[in-house]
Amino acid sequence: MLRNILLTTLTFLGVSLSVEGQDFFLPFTLYGCRQNPGKTVLFPEGFATGSNPVLTIAGQREFPLSADSREVPLTDASGRTSVIPVTYLLSDYPNPRKGKSFNVLCFGESTTEIRCKDPRDPLSRPQNWVQMAEKLLPRSVHLRGNISHGGWATYTYLNWPCAAKIDPNAPRSFFKPETMWYALGLATETGESFTGCRDQLDRIILTPFGKNRMDGSKALWDLVRLLGKRDGYPAFGLEEEYDGSKHQIDALNSWAEDLMDNPINEFYDRKTAAKGNHAFSLEAYLRRYHEKRPDFIVFNIGINDGDGANSLESAKECYARLVKCFGGIPSAHFVNRWPGVCDKRLWDGFKPRQYRVAGNTANLLRLQEKWREVALETPQLYELDVWHCQYPASQLDETMTSSVLDCSKEDVHTGFMGLQTSAWQVVCWLYHMLSE
Repeated sequence: MLRNILLTTLTFLGVSLSVEGQDFFLPFTLYGCRQNPGKTVLFPEGFATGSNPVLTIAGQREFPLSADSREVPLTDASGRTSVIPVTYLLSDYPNPRKGKSFNVLCFGESTTEIRCKDPRDPLSRPQNWVQMAEKLLPRSVHLRGNISHGGWATYTYLNWPCAAKIDPNAPRSFFKPETMWYALGLATETGESFTGCRDQLDRIILTPFGKNRMDGSKALWDLVRLLGKRDGYPAFGLEEEYDGSKHQIDALNSWAEDLMDNPINEFYDRKTAAKGNHAFSLEAYLRRYHEKRPDFIVFNIGINDGDGANSLESAKECYARLVKCFGGIPSAHFVNRWPGVCDKRLWDGFKPRQYRVAGNTANLLRLQEKWREVALETPQLYELDVWHCQYPASQLDETMTSSVLDCSKEDVHTGFMGLQTSAWQVVCWLYHMLSE
């Protein structure tokens, strides 16, 4: 009940707050540990909604929260300070009953997959946020899955047996807009050839692979010939050029059936795709990998949903369908923010990337509102505020040069400290859930 009231209050305020002409992106509910409240830290980068911002919190580059934190003093380049409300939930370190264990299923995009070393410690072992979180939890709490796929969006997990993305600049090995249209059988279903209009993209996002028989097209034929030579995909023996014959279309569909029966997406289920409006099945995953039903789910999809932001309602519906597949299991979703810092002058000893709000970041800020609406409408669904708590001067492949940390090149994936601060929000959310 408290959570619903707090989230409703933030939603009433809106995703952004305008103060004296400056828009700020409001924080969600923040989680912390009562024994160490200052370990949850806010960074000004998370509040930015415009390009090239220069923001500080109380004149500093970071703001450790305290047990009584209810607001944050955010200062812009002109020296004006705005007071931003925060909701900070503290829980005690849990002490589960003896003999009781908890399973947490984790999955997501490439930020789950990337394993980062601490660049300041040459002897450190590479880790990801799942491994970092498990170290801080009681031994009775087991994080499972660690499933991750680079470039996959929510609609990919929901509907596809393999890599698919409506971003036309996705890798060659992905189904992309045109090939997605024909692979989903939407040319026959609608009587339309692919044009790439918004209505078609909406339909692509919300249609499960396997619902319809695949259509034929040269682009699809060429892609299947390419994929048939890659690990994880079924073999495809035909090398001839596409002519649209029944023989070739039958071959395409035979390949599709093999892929559906041996999916690369661990959650894909052919029977679910055929009978409903999605192909995601938690039950199929648990059978496939002989795992116990999870007590909690943590998933970090979001960055790759940015290309769906031009159709916010379709993106919201897709997300709502996915979380419904969890069957009421308490679940937490988080979205990483692009690495980079607002004000480089505050980061002595670093060579950082300048933080900007542009392109996909702006799309994600729009999507955050829709995800929050779904969280309010869905029991046992939580949004973790990694966005405001993620250490900004940390990127994949960051390196130490003398005493300077160079994190100026990789602008998508977080590094060791970025993953560690993300993991802390996961840990404190689990503390909160285990203490209820």
